[in-house]
Amino acid sequence: MAPDSRLTTYPAASRWIGSREVVGFLVVGVAATALDFAVFNVLLALQMTAGWANVVAMMLSMTAAFVGNYRWSFRHRSVRSLRHAYATFAAINLASLGFVQIAVVAADRLFDGEVGPINAAKAGALVIATAARFVGYRALVFKAVS
Repeated sequence: MAPDSRLTTYPAASRWIGSREVVGFLVVGVAATALDFAVFNVLLALQMTAGWANVVAMMLSMTAAFVGNYRWSFRHRSVRSLRHAYATFAAINLASLGFVQIAVVAADRLFDGEVGPINAAKAGALVIATAARFVGYRALVFKAVS
């Protein structure tokens, strides 16, 4: 993408772009998280183990989040190539998945399969992972146009 000259001419435009990124990231994230929890709970209801249900749900929601962030939240930023962007996005999300997975499996064992505490552990881990993903996406996937 061509750089937007308004960003260098008007510093306020740069701040607005940054806040638009945060808002877009959060909107996409909420939608992806809703998809994640919906798939996760459907799979739990179908008697899939919590660990596998979490992996499947997060992989589906990760792909939805990539599309949303690529097309909306960070659309004004450049990517090296779509393949590289998705691979880097996936690597960041796999690290996040590992962190959330530890919380889900630990809660499953600690609370003997009770769905409420498992969802609470997943939600808490997702809050921490979300902040880390935003930083990673901005720094490694969707680079600022120079």
